Amino acid sequence: MKRSLSKGDDPPPRKILLSPQNRFQASGIWLKCPGCGTDNPEGFTFCSRCGATLLKLLDIRDDRLKEAKGYILKAIANRKITDRIVSWVWILIIILTLISSVLLMIVMSIISTSMYLGGHMMDSSTMNTLMQVIMIAASVATTAIFAYLAFILVRRQNEHFARDRALREGIILLLRTASDPSGRSTLVMNEFAAMSMANGPKEEHHDERIWALLMLLPLLTTFGLSAVMYLAVMGTSYSMMVLLIPFILLVAVGELLAMLYMFYFLSKQMYEHDERWLVFEQNVKNVMTKLRWPQIVRMRQSRLENREFAIYLILTIFVPFFAIYWWYALIKDPNTHFTSQWEFEDRLAEIISK
Repeated sequence: MKRSLSKGDDPPPRKILLSPQNRFQASGIWLKCPGCGTDNPEGFTFCSRCGATLLKLLDIRDDRLKEAKGYILKAIANRKITDRIVSWVWILIIILTLISSVLLMIVMSIISTSMYLGGHMMDSSTMNTLMQVIMIAASVATTAIFAYLAFILVRRQNEHFARDRALREGIILLLRTASDPSGRSTLVMNEFAAMSMANGPKEEHHDERIWALLMLLPLLTTFGLSAVMYLAVMGTSYSMMVLLIPFILLVAVGELLAMLYMFYFLSKQMYEHDERWLVFEQNVKNVMTKLRWPQIVRMRQSRLENREFAIYLILTIFVPFFAIYWWYALIKDPNTHFTSQWEFEDRLAEIISK
């Protein structure tokens, strides 16, 4: 039997019951009452059941977000130091150096052979010595370029990873600070879990100086070959040459393995880093949507190619000049990742600086 309300009695609280479809149409976002735990459609000022005041969304200009904004803007500003765009001209320099060295060696060999056949033994010996000097000079120039490139590529990857971690931690702090006071923590729980997983693995750090030195190992091979050629011309006993040849081969194999491993970790780490960043970025956008903040609109979003190490290794073995393209890929992929991420950062900085 329904009890009639007397004058002065407060009406009982009414719980709003909506179908799943109507719940979605109510904006898809529901706020949990801090008093009784009832879900209320967004836009309600008071709880539909107990009448408690519902928490309001935290405005992006709120002073409580100032610390997190500072971390983000500092990390974005540091990209001028860490995220270096390396020019593909370095690859062109390497190709021109190799081609000019080979052509010069061919010309010198033809001249030396002509002198030898013409009976100019002394001139022929001088020409052979000159050829060795040219070979050493070309090897020094090419190896120095490879060593400098290795130094730049390894260092910029280390520095970008460190800057990017600081940026992601600042973004997570910003969104957590904004979600907790507005009662949105449960609504963005999945997004924060995904962002934490993307931010979790810490990329391995590689000392750029060590890898630059390892790229200088071919110089030992060049000097060893020159020594063998000199001993052969001078008629030195073969025992000395027999001792030198295994050393040269060992150094050559060690240098090749070092270069291949550097190719491996530079390619693999940047690809995995790019995949994690895309996951992180998408979840940041989702949280910002639920906080009713301005959206980050991207004009383009690049995804790095997954360069299979085994395939590239086989191609390099059968076509040694393919290694030049591998160097090009190590330059190009980080450049692509940087420019794509910068667009997101610029839009984020614009939003939080208002």
